[in-house]
Amino acid sequence: MRTNGYMIVYAYKGDLRHFLSKNFATLSWKPKLKILRSIISYLINIHNKGYIHRDLHSGNILLFSNDVRGGIEAHIYGLGCSKNSGEVYGSLPYIAPEVLLNEWYKKESDIYSFGVIMSEISTGRLPFDDEPHDKELRLKIINGLRPKFSPETPDCYIQLSTRCMDADPTKRPTADEIYKDIDTWWSNFDNEPIVAALGPLVTERARDRMLPLDIMPLLNKMNFLINKKGPNREINYFIKKSQLQWIPFDELKIIGEIGKGGFGTVYSATYKNRIVALKEFFGTQDRSTIFLDEVEANVKINVEIYGITCNMHTNEYMMVCRYADKGDLKHYLNKNFVALRWKPKLKILLSIISDLINIHTKGYIHRDLHSGNVLLFSDDVTGGIEARICDLGCSKKIDRSTICGEIFGVLPYIAPEVLLNKRYKKESDIYSLGVIMTEMSTGRLPFDDEPHDGELMLKIINGLRPKFAPGTPDCYIQLSNRCMYADPTKRPTIDEIYKDIDTWSWLSNFDKELIFLGKKDLEVRNKFLAADKIIPTLSFTPQCHPNAIYKSRLFTRSNSLRKCS
Repeated sequence: MRTNGYMIVYAYKGDLRHFLSKNFATLSWKPKLKILRSIISYLINIHNKGYIHRDLHSGNILLFSNDVRGGIEAHIYGLGCSKNSGEVYGSLPYIAPEVLLNEWYKKESDIYSFGVIMSEISTGRLPFDDEPHDKELRLKIINGLRPKFSPETPDCYIQLSTRCMDADPTKRPTADEIYKDIDTWWSNFDNEPIVAALGPLVTERARDRMLPLDIMPLLNKMNFLINKKGPNREINYFIKKSQLQWIPFDELKIIGEIGKGGFGTVYSATYKNRIVALKEFFGTQDRSTIFLDEVEANVKINVEIYGITCNMHTNEYMMVCRYADKGDLKHYLNKNFVALRWKPKLKILLSIISDLINIHTKGYIHRDLHSGNVLLFSDDVTGGIEARICDLGCSKKIDRSTICGEIFGVLPYIAPEVLLNKRYKKESDIYSLGVIMTEMSTGRLPFDDEPHDGELMLKIINGLRPKFAPGTPDCYIQLSNRCMYADPTKRPTIDEIYKDIDTWSWLSNFDKELIFLGKKDLEVRNKFLAADKIIPTLSFTPQCHPNAIYKSRLFTRSNSLRKCS
């Protein structure tokens, strides 16, 4: 027997229509883009489940206080019309012209409605609020009338919204294409010159005109490092094209050392009364490629690097980056694991996976992914935590990832095929993600109870994998184990991983409300809730073996294995 039901969840922030009416004057483009990103993500989910909304408008978008981040989360509601019935139903300004001509509702009809919502977010006004919603307006829409945009709306935004509202449904972008554009704009929002990013607040108009630029190819890398006291002509050219800035070292005040990695040291510093991070690279004179590769990768992948400077004391180049006020994932789990529930853990994982998707989409492989390379930031919009993958010094373009006798990284996170001297591929990053998933389950570093030597390398090659905490949901264990398959071709794609964890994250939102879910979804939800109750009972006294090393380092496979013979 099939049982249907519905849930009613209180929207603390009301609907988008009234939220814009009350808050538009103080709402900047960054949170507006994030709201749109949340809406289109939800619409993708509706379409993927085989539904068409058929009544999408700002009054059907509810805004909630996010329990994890303390910010705003947008959900699409009003799904009662989500089947074709031959009748035209909805709010006239949002109805696609083909529907007004009595054609079938299609996914493209929802895309049209989304384009109208984009115009509403641009102006803060309801579409066609200055004329009656009657047969005459219906004819005008059929004949091409569309809502207007505010004067300062970026051209790219207007163009996307106008495409969504194209009279020909076949010419409208897909929901995935829309998500990609909006996600790019939102991700690049803070990628502006250091003066604007770290100095006095810039005007809304100036910020809204900031658009991502394509990065020009790096010039001759040796010439890049000729003049360390200031930017030479080549550095200036690169900085301008990449929207970075040369920052004189004497304008930075170093607070202290944050930590050391495989390629350099990271410091915290102040610049114009703001805290920033400085990453200094070891031996930039002799190993300039590492420094320049990371600068190039950071800029292309839209990591928030603000500028370049040179340490006048060590004569080494430094990147000026966004400061991770919550530290890295490794230390965050160590400090907060007992109080951390699955709901925020899944949110963090979702953020990491989203960043890895971005890295792979831009044609890169990270090649050194571990919890120490995942930084956590206070989210300016939501007030919560945002995770970003860092330390791209070892990342390579997919077509440049080569086979060599040297392996670099943290041993427990390195894929077995890499330990067997095979080529790094995207699947190698997937393996590392699977190891991070075990760490999120246990709160312990992988293989922290044994030395990280040639013997452990052999064990990993022969199938040894990190364990999971008691009570960890079976679906989670299965996905993590699939990520850590010995055969790279059997590992799930990054999109498949995102889909599963996104579903679990969505289900974890319903920990208090009475709802009706499918049997399988209900079982998954209950398993994560049950796992939350077990976490406080776990014995959490991590003690690292003195030879367990969680700093990225160079391995020569033949030498490491010889120690075990």
